[in-house]
Amino acid sequence: MDTKSEGVTAQVGLFFGRSNPEIQLTGALAEEFAQRVRGALGGEPVNAAPPARLGFYYGFFVRLSGELERQLGFPAEISVFQGVVTAGAGAQRKHWRDGGDLVRFLMDHAFAQGHGELLGKAGVTRPQYA
Repeated sequence: MDTKSEGVTAQVGLFFGRSNPEIQLTGALAEEFAQRVRGALGGEPVNAAPPARLGFYYGFFVRLSGELERQLGFPAEISVFQGVVTAGAGAQRKHWRDGGDLVRFLMDHAFAQGHGELLGKAGVTRPQYA
């Protein structure tokens, strides 16, 4: 992936009646995102995550550009919620266990990029490491 010109934008899913905040991953962070997605896709299949609920955090959503989708070989739509990585759209959706710890990675960057207050209002706390 040409991370100098291509980056990854992920929406933080929050039902608060306004646009969802976004996080940007470029350079080494975009590369790490790609590695973590590779660690999940095609791994352990699981059931879909529970549906979103009004007023609550409901994961991260990534839509890749056509060029980036081709470069990485990923589906254009990827979501991560409650330990489940979902890739694809409509009937083509598949679900895997988050073997790449993608949700923690994205959550760390959501807090680092200034979305902690909104996440806190949705009952989400910053990940703690042992």
